[in-house]
Formats: sequence, structure tokens, C-alpha cells
Amino acid sequence: MKSIKKELEFIIDKTYENLNKENNYKNFKIEFSKKESTKNEKYKDNVLTVFNLYRQEVAIANSCIIALAHHIDFCDRGETKNDKTFLQVYSKLLYKALIFQLLDYVQLINCEDYENQKLIKTALEVCWKKNVVLQIYKTTILEVFNSYNIKAYLKENGFRYNSSYQSWDKEYEIDKVDEITEKLFSLDQTVKLDFRTPHHLVLVFDGYIVVEGNTFKAKEILKEYHFGFSNGKWRKKIKANRYLYEKEIISAVLPKGLGIKIGIEYE
Repeated sequence: MKSIKKELEFIIDKTYENLNKENNYKNFKIEFSKKESTKNEKYKDNVLTVFNLYRQEVAIANSCIIALAHHIDFCDRGETKNDKTFLQVYSKLLYKALIFQLLDYVQLINCEDYENQKLIKTALEVCWKKNVVLQIYKTTILEVFNSYNIKAYLKENGFRYNSSYQSWDKEYEIDKVDEITEKLFSLDQTVKLDFRTPHHLVLVFDGYIVVEGNTFKAKEILKEYHFGFSNGKWRKKIKANRYLYEKEIISAVLPKGLGIKIGIEYE
């Protein structure tokens, strides 16, 4: 995840503009753990670890900011804990991350982590005021979906496949966007387009929703919902941030009282 570390370093630069290299703010690694945990993030020995990768992208991005704040807090005072000093560090970093659109404010306040974590609410009360002006970029990332029919054109013109979003992406200057979108629609009117800012944190992971246990009576249902059986488990490939949604769907149709277990595994 070199690109994620690079974006976090970008936020450090924007938050601490007179940065002294001797303070070790950028001396960290970031890891995304496949384990589930009661905590969403952890900091120890210059390593930022993020857990529970089935959460919404904005929640995982915020966990990166929280863990980074613990790292900087530790660099400053030799310890870190969820107190007022840490909150000040986190609030500063979160503010800059929102201003430069590494993550989105509206998505953050509507994510499940926001509902469950007082820390996020408190930090936003400190840093987020009315009439905040977001950073305006000269470029944007164009995302092209449903593009099978023009895949060859996209490859030839410098688009790169983004497996996280299952889109073809390319950065364009803002004043060139109308021209390229018109060209794409002229090639295929069924394509779908979206945009993201250059520093947006792309944090979507591949995984499998897994059903195991006494599933014999449920096998036809599982087949109908596109699960395949292997190694004693029923598995369906998904984007991890859809796990809770997929779990709710399959839970509603599986027979009750059989001790069936639903979980997630990552690639």
C-alpha cells in the first residue's frame, strides 16, 4: 500500500508545513490486517494497523487517519492515548484530510463508524466549521464503468484498470473533461462515468462471504445466490465493503436453527 502511505505523507506535509525531518513523522509503515478485531485500528512501534476491512471505504480511510494521529502523538511526547492532546492531533489531520478530499465529510458522518465512535464526532466538533472551503484541484480522476465494448480504446489511450472499483481510470485536467466524456459516449452510450479527486484514498478490498456449518438443506438456496462449494464451505466473491449488505441478504433466506455460520475471508 505504498500509494496510501504516500497520501498520508501528503497530509502530514499539509498539516505541518514547517516539518522538521528529525521528528520522524514520516517514519511509519501501514498494514491492513485480514483479522477481525474489537478495535478498528492500532498503533505500535511505528506501525499503523487497520482491522475490519469489510467496513465502508470512508471508515477505513478514517482509521488510517486515527492511527497516523497516534503515531505523530507518540513522536511528540513518547506516548499516545485517547486524551485531549491526541484529540488535537487527530482533529488537525482529519481537517486537512477532509479539506484535501482524501475522504468525504458527508460519507464520514453517515458511516457506521461515526455512529459508534464518539472520537470522530468530537474531532469534527473541534475542526469542522460552517463555510469550509475545500481544495480545488486542476485535475480529476475520470472513472469509466460498464466499458467492456471500448476496453481496447481505453487501453490505447492511457487508462488503467482499477480492480478495487472495477473501473478504467485516467487523470485529466478539468478543462479537458467535457471533451473526453463526449468522446466516450460517442463510442458507447451505455458507459457510466464518475470522478474522484487526485488524493482520494482508494481502500476497497477483495474478499469472500463464507457460509459454513450444517448447510445441506440450504445448498439450493446458496447456489441460487451464486455461492460455490469448496473445502467444506460455500463461498461467494465480493468486495469486502459489501459484506454486511450481502450477509443481510443471505441471512434473510437461509433456514433458521441449523447453526449455520456466516463470515468473511480475504484474498
